[in-house]
Amino acid sequence: MPYSPISLLRVQSVPDHDVTCRLETALLLRFHAVPRFVSLMRRQVALSLLLVAGSTVIARPIRGQATAQAGLSQAQIVFESQRDGNRDIYVMDIDGGNVRRLTHTHGSGFRMNWEAKWSPDRTRIAFVSNRDVQATAQAGSSQDEFEIYVMEADGGNLRRLTHNDVLDRTPAWSPDGSKIAFVSNRDGTPNIYVMDADGANVRRLTHRPAVDADPCWSPDGNRIVFASSPLDTGATSEIYVMDAVGSGVRRLTNNDFTDIAPAWSPDGVTIAFSSLRDGHWEIYVMNADGLNVRRLTRHPNAGYRPRWSGDGSRIIFQSTTLGDGSTTLEDGGSYEIAVMASDGSNIRRLTFNHVFDAHPDW
Repeated sequence: MPYSPISLLRVQSVPDHDVTCRLETALLLRFHAVPRFVSLMRRQVALSLLLVAGSTVIARPIRGQATAQAGLSQAQIVFESQRDGNRDIYVMDIDGGNVRRLTHTHGSGFRMNWEAKWSPDRTRIAFVSNRDVQATAQAGSSQDEFEIYVMEADGGNLRRLTHNDVLDRTPAWSPDGSKIAFVSNRDGTPNIYVMDADGANVRRLTHRPAVDADPCWSPDGNRIVFASSPLDTGATSEIYVMDAVGSGVRRLTNNDFTDIAPAWSPDGVTIAFSSLRDGHWEIYVMNADGLNVRRLTRHPNAGYRPRWSGDGSRIIFQSTTLGDGSTTLEDGGSYEIAVMASDGSNIRRLTFNHVFDAHPDW
């Protein structure tokens, strides 16, 4: 059956006892009054993979095999995790080792730091947080006050970019690092905006009767791909593309199921995205014009929020079932992070927790 935006919220949610996910779902439900969805590096020296009876079996990564890179963050993945209580931002090496916590939120109520994205030069990280407002574990008006922040690659020099009593989220750096696109409901309906990298000069890009989300720049900086769901009850989310100034909106996907979280490949030829079109969360790729759609993952609830490696050879993603027969939801856990080749082969699991590890970027 077709999936509506509200169905999307239900599917991506984890068990009710996980207050983090219930809070995130509440935030997305409050985003609008109608239903809606919510670096460059070489190849690794060793890739642990076992092939048994023609099936891919995920092996734990061999720690410390990341190829040496120039600079602190060249071989790092940034992600969010709830492993220490509040949801905070962490980095790890590309083999899953050497995990370091970058944000340390304190104070009363439940705090979230999430949706972290590397700047193109790998020196800064943009992310979303409610660290400067009073938040509780129960849904409330203060929890709409999520703002966009930026910090250095080591977690230092944190600066707040947006200042509203609304929900600003999903930052996306332009390829030259001069601008950040993001989603905000500051004008009522969730739309896509862009601002300078210092938070100045905010401009609204989309003016459609829809819930717009998940902006991602093309490598040449001329276009932005995004997900959008009409305001109609029961309508599904599709993938669209527009010029970087907000004009020339064109629809890329057209089906009765939910397509979200598009990510442009570094060469600009391909777009990866998450979809429910085959009944489970899976990762697909298509040409930049929307043609030649191919499915990459083939496990129930296997793929969500894909992100390309800088050389385009791999895709990192968050997952609930990682191809080895383990379903973290059933194990009482939540999302984990995995990586695969750009053709969907060689899936490897990078995190091994029964907590919320999500939104990876590299």
